[in-house]
Amino acid sequence: MQDIEFIKYILEFYKGEGISAKEARNSTDLYRKLFPNLWGDGDSLDRENVYELILMARADARARQNKYQKAKDEFNAKFGDDLKLIEGVN
Repeated sequence: MQDIEFIKYILEFYKGEGISAKEARNSTDLYRKLFPNLWGDGDSLDRENVYELILMARADARARQNKYQKAKDEFNAKFGDDLKLIEGVN
């Protein structure tokens, strides 16, 4: 199965999951690069493995976003009033 056919297969199979073509493409490329010996020409095992990579990428993005928000909240709690003074100068 060609990559474009495989990506269409993923998008159709998981259509209720809101997977973008970019997510499917990136995860397919990553899977084929990291696990070339596991590629089964786009079979259901490939589909499941790529889906797991998509979920891991989403979880990683959420974790980074939460970490950023926590750091921002802590910074604002510690320096919020000082920043208001600086903003007033500008």
